[in-house]
Amino acid sequence: MIKKIFLITSLNVLFQLTAFCQNQYVYYFDKDFNLIEQSKSIFYGVGMYENDLFGLKVYNSLNKNLVMLEHFKDSSLQIGDGLFASYYDNKAKEWEGNYSLGKQDGLWKKFDKHGRTIDSSIYHNGEKIMQATFRYYFPNAGIEFLSIDSLKTGKATEIVFDENGKIVLRTNFKENEDSDIVFTKVEIEAAFPGGPVSWQRYVTKAIQSQIDQFTKSDYGTCLVRFIVDKTGKVSDVEAATMKGTKLAKIAVDAIKNGPNWIPAQVNGRYVRAYRIQPFTLLNPNE
Repeated sequence: MIKKIFLITSLNVLFQLTAFCQNQYVYYFDKDFNLIEQSKSIFYGVGMYENDLFGLKVYNSLNKNLVMLEHFKDSSLQIGDGLFASYYDNKAKEWEGNYSLGKQDGLWKKFDKHGRTIDSSIYHNGEKIMQATFRYYFPNAGIEFLSIDSLKTGKATEIVFDENGKIVLRTNFKENEDSDIVFTKVEIEAAFPGGPVSWQRYVTKAIQSQIDQFTKSDYGTCLVRFIVDKTGKVSDVEAATMKGTKLAKIAVDAIKNGPNWIPAQVNGRYVRAYRIQPFTLLNPNE
């Protein structure tokens, strides 16, 4: 998120550099960009009036790298107005956009450390009205996924590309409505509640309850394929390997009759997605 400069609570930390310029000011900030005394500062800012606005450049005190560029109505830094930009440690631009009387307005873009756009949003009077998010393949940097959301109408478009840049899936839908899309590739996989430790405990209990019924053919790893919807409910549970074995039946039943899962996510939004979960039974004699 963009780190906003907080309102000035004391003007004791504002210094005017009279040695070389009567109109240039220096400010000192802590790690959260609160104004602070120089000896405790992590960042420092140099500001001066540019036409009708006050421009401020913020630098890292240690390496002198530019961290942020922002414009205000005046040297009090209370009302942002004009161009804003922030930068990564490698000097690549992170955010770029404009403020109008303290509110985000117009086109705002976020970039990754390689200079690629990962978010492009349109604001009006501080309200985000449209957003496009991007995801890229590595290492060839080709675009993998594009999502365009109209926050006013609730309509959205999701586009999936192959590694050659060809569209392989395009879906239009309305937010908050059920969708038939089932994702096969997501940013965050669906997860068993409580994480791997809880999953292992759950699997062990399911297996031990019927340990006397296993035969030699049941040892191994059964991969269970199923769908987790946006609410965490599972469906279409089936064994992808070791079909017909006792282990496969126990694995399928355990997932069908178990708790809801934590849904998968794409661009911060819960989605329906496939999940393949291993279910392992080791031979105690090996």
